[in-house]
Parts: sequence; C-alpha cells; structure tokens
Amino acid sequence: MRPSPRSNSFISRPEWRSAKLLLVAFALMASCASGTKTAKEQTPSDRGQLYYQMGASALIEGDATGALENLFEAKRLGLETPELHHALALAFHAKGEAQTALEEARIAVAMKADFSDANSTLGKLLMDRGAYGEAMSYLQRAAKDPLYRDTFKPLTSIGIIHYRKGEYAQSRLSLDKAIAGGRTYACLAYYYRGHLNLRDARPSDALHDYGMASKNTCAGFGDAHVALAVAYEKMNRIDEARRKFVEIQQLFPSTPYSAQAIAHLQNLP
Repeated sequence: MRPSPRSNSFISRPEWRSAKLLLVAFALMASCASGTKTAKEQTPSDRGQLYYQMGASALIEGDATGALENLFEAKRLGLETPELHHALALAFHAKGEAQTALEEARIAVAMKADFSDANSTLGKLLMDRGAYGEAMSYLQRAAKDPLYRDTFKPLTSIGIIHYRKGEYAQSRLSLDKAIAGGRTYACLAYYYRGHLNLRDARPSDALHDYGMASKNTCAGFGDAHVALAVAYEKMNRIDEARRKFVEIQQLFPSTPYSAQAIAHLQNLP
C-alpha cells in the first residue's frame, strides 16, 4: 500500500527533500511577515493544510517518520479530513504499525465513503489480515469507480484474494484487468499472473510476467527477480538462471533475496 510509482513525481534524494520542505516553510514565514497577508493565510486550518502537504510529500519520498511528524502537526492544528487520515494510514503501514494503519483507513472511509484511494488501502490492509470477505467490499467499491485513475490497485488485490482462495479463473480475470489499466505499474499483478501461468503450464508467459514485474518501475521488487530466476531453473535454463541469481546478489546485497540467490547458486549443476 505504498504510493504507486505513477504518483512518485518528486525528487527523492534526502538533500532535495530537506530543501523542498525548507522552501515551503520559508514561504509560510514570508506570508505571515507580509504586510498584505490575508486573514485566510493566517488560519490554523491553512497551516494544517501546509503540514499535510509536507507530510504527503515526505510519504511519497519514502520518509514515513518525516511524514508522521508533519501529519501529526496538521492534526494538532485542527485539520480533520479523510485525506489526512488516509495519509496517516499509509505512513503507519510503512512503519509496520498495521493495526493503527487499519484504524486510520477506516476513519478515512467513514468520513468519505466514495474515497477510492482509501477504499483500496483499507481493502488491502484487510486482505493482509486474511479478512477477505470484508476486504472485497471496499476493493470492489474502488475498482468500480469510473473516475478512479488507479483501479489497477484494487483489481490487483482482488486478484490476489481469488488466487489465495484457489479461485484461479477469477484471479486471472482481475489480474488481466489490473495489468491492462496499470501497465508498467502493475508489478504485483504481473507477479501473481506469473504464478498462474506456471500453474497452468505456460512457462513462456510466466517468464514474461516475472520479467515485467522486475524491471522499469518494478525494478526494486525483489520477489519478482527471485521468481524469474527460479522459473529459469525449473525450466532447466541453467545459464540464464545462474546469471539472474548473480544479478540478484548484486542488486540486493545483504538481503534475504541475496541469501536465496546464493542458496540456489550452490545447488545449480
């Protein structure tokens, strides 16, 4: 439930993030110091909105702690919007606080029932807890929103739920729709469709999907890299498997992915 790469249009290097937040803070101070300032520019609500924007920006850039600091300040200033609670849900999820994330997502949806991003997030959080029935109601609501640009997110989660329940035909249908809508951003959808293709004895299609799930905007998806290498190994394409496992070691040093790659390399003929 991290923000989609599609939304990640900000510069992510820490020094640029700090500079951007300072510029926003300077803009606020300049506004307060200006002799032409309006009453609206001085309201706690406006300052809350500013902190919310800084928190959302930090969240997109992967700084969950910085996001929470700014979002808490926005809340302290009296800001109370579904967008704020959704951002808090994402930040808490990034910090590994699943229960608090779930509570914040529920608040966001309670405040705005047609908030598709929040419905998708709430559904994903419930899916992660195994509450598939409840999750589906929120995911389907988001997936059916004709104005929601990121329907590939709830469609992917719906596909994963069907996959985990052994409903493979329904899973493929949802994952196909997610991939059609999300294209290169549908990392998880490609990954799970790769599983389906292996199960259905479609190895070439599986290799294609694992490849799509591990390149471009999905390049950091370690599970997909490992799945691609293992698929090569199962197909007895040993040289390609070996190259891929070596690449995984280089891309993900000192991680469980690297450890898996080393273990497989030791067992290759």
